[in-house]
Amino acid sequence: MVSGGLGAILAGGASVGILAIGVLGRWLGWLGAIVAVALIVGSGSVVERDPGGALATVGSLAWLGLLVWIVAASIALLRRPPTESHRLHQLGEPR
Repeated sequence: MVSGGLGAILAGGASVGILAIGVLGRWLGWLGAIVAVALIVGSGSVVERDPGGALATVGSLAWLGLLVWIVAASIALLRRPPTESHRLHQLGEPR
């Protein structure tokens, strides 16, 4: 339950930032928000006490979704064009 909540904070907080600032694709923000909600719902498997139950399945799929979201966010960050300050830093010029 605790780990699902922490994963939801990670994905949800980053998604709010992505959607508010627009730093990465909006699809990535919405995907993270969906994963965060699924992680919270999947945390209910502790109450259900059935390892093969519906909430446990949602929780397992949510963790898989979090993994996919982290990989997608990493790829999006790597493909993002460099900023002007990054170019100046590479040239060795002072900011």
